[in-house]
Amino acid sequence: MSSSPPSDPLPQPASWGADYPPGIAPRSEARRFAAARAALKVQKAAVAEFERRHGPIPRKVKVISPPSASTFMRKYVAHNRPVIIRGAAEHWPARAKWDLDYLDDAIGKRKINVNVMPYSAGSGTIVGGHHVDPKLVTMRVTDLISLLHSEADSAKSKSKSKAKAQKKSKRKTAKASKIKAQKNRKKSAKASKTNGHANSALPDKYYVSSNENNFTKQFPELKGDVDMRGFGFFPAAIDSVNLWMGGEGCFSPLHNDYMDNLYLVVRGQKSFRLYSPLSSIFLYEARFRKAFFDKSPDGEWFIDEVAPIKHQNWIAVDPLSPDYARHPLFKYAAPIDVTLEEGDMLFLPTHWYHQVSQSVDAEGKCIALNYWFKHDVPYDYVDLFNATESAAQAILGERFLYDGPSSSSSDTAAASSSTDSATDSLDSETTFDPLHDI
Repeated sequence: MSSSPPSDPLPQPASWGADYPPGIAPRSEARRFAAARAALKVQKAAVAEFERRHGPIPRKVKVISPPSASTFMRKYVAHNRPVIIRGAAEHWPARAKWDLDYLDDAIGKRKINVNVMPYSAGSGTIVGGHHVDPKLVTMRVTDLISLLHSEADSAKSKSKSKAKAQKKSKRKTAKASKIKAQKNRKKSAKASKTNGHANSALPDKYYVSSNENNFTKQFPELKGDVDMRGFGFFPAAIDSVNLWMGGEGCFSPLHNDYMDNLYLVVRGQKSFRLYSPLSSIFLYEARFRKAFFDKSPDGEWFIDEVAPIKHQNWIAVDPLSPDYARHPLFKYAAPIDVTLEEGDMLFLPTHWYHQVSQSVDAEGKCIALNYWFKHDVPYDYVDLFNATESAAQAILGERFLYDGPSSSSSDTAAASSSTDSATDSLDSETTFDPLHDI
């Protein structure tokens, strides 16, 4: 990709803005500008050093057949480069055995931890200035399976009704169809209004998504169905193994992890939206109050803040529905979209940002495993990530530490004043390359 960097990717000192969220003392404009300039210089040097040793930061993810251990380590792990290994788990007994009847027979009576949340919420959703975790419940596997069966039957029924309605509508005149479509759109818009992310008209989401070695601890009966010894092409020791299981609509919001990840799909399909570590400048990591979803006795979802008050650093942007007025620099982030089919594995290096959604199989389920592992991360990769984080803090300023609701509208506007003006020079450069030009 040919590109020329903008002459000045930073706003001039006079445009940083004078007001800030409550309790945050601003630096002088000149000092902030100088700090951002210095941080960008260090970051560009770190990028250059990393790419000199490891090649360009990838803009796409390769799909390969299972490699040898030396090839995998030399070409991908050593360079912190994501890759999809097609059919890596195709030989697992789980691929053939893990239907709902088998799981019910094998582990149906076992009690497990399940995350529950409103239909359109993910684990770690940002709502109203809060980082909101799911409601954690303990239930038998057989009860979870019943819920998945019910959800699948409901989806099939809706699909048949929709097909029948479409066939009927074809026999109507164009004018009548247009009138009906308009009515349906109004009805759908009315039904989709929600309180925050919750919609009581839609089913709750039940998602086995613990990130604390849950497969090893809670599903010992299933160990023989997967390759718990690691993979023939990967010699490093596995740190922990987690099982992910749920129906349509379950997803994980954008985040990154501090360990390397081998992510395998057993049933269904997983879609990943990836951003390289260099994208952190555009992702608006911020500090939110911690909260969790809970449900009233009459079945209404609400958000309960953690007491005493605790905070969580998280990505403020929703990649599927970005607010460019609030997060203008996000348009320069460079996403990489990949899809894992059944039996595929994604190697996801540490610090790569990812948002994960899923599609279900014919039984209405999606099942995946992930293996956390550690290796000696190259020093220049650590330098690259740290320098980019420092540049993000310098460019975004106080916004890096705060993205919650302010006490007044002027506070809210002030929280993003520095980033609004930061796009002035970027917008004039249509060939701006976020991976290299900043």
